Amino acid sequence: SKGKLGSADVVKLRSRARTVDLVSAAFLPVDETWTVYADPDTGLPLYISKTSNIGIPKETIANYLPDGSSNYDILTLIYHARETGGSGTFNFVDGEQVHTATFLPCGTATIATEAGPYETTISSVQSSFFTVYGITNFQIFFSNDAAHIPVEFRFRNARGPFRATLTAVTLPDPPVTPLTAVAI
Repeated sequence: SKGKLGSADVVKLRSRARTVDLVSAAFLPVDETWTVYADPDTGLPLYISKTSNIGIPKETIANYLPDGSSNYDILTLIYHARETGGSGTFNFVDGEQVHTATFLPCGTATIATEAGPYETTISSVQSSFFTVYGITNFQIFFSNDAAHIPVEFRFRNARGPFRATLTAVTLPDPPVTPLTAVAI
């Protein structure tokens, strides 16, 4: 969604990532919620709230409103890569570490999800971030419509292949045009 945070124009991005059952046990327990307010022109984060819901919930805040940010975070990185059609090289921050991610379109595929089928462009993503976590062959499948939604993520690690697929999409309601009465 779009709006204001203080006096700054922003785009609000929200994401939830959670592993369940066997995936949580076999790979890594993840249960995190992100809310990021980003500059609509640059896509760079202005305010980040990240909550880890494993055990006692822990919220981490990063406020870049006073000075701005020169690097993306994970969520704004994906948001910006969507705008570029899944192509380009960008810096992003994870904790205190700055990484570079290179997105390279490498094909197309039709992906069936709980939210419906999507024609997608596959982007192969290379980054030192993945090396830190033992991840190889990372791919994002962006929808070919105007929204370029990240429909599916795929990668491999030492325990095998991993796949995360879109389950739902929430789009803002279109603006309502007020009706005017006309005398006949």
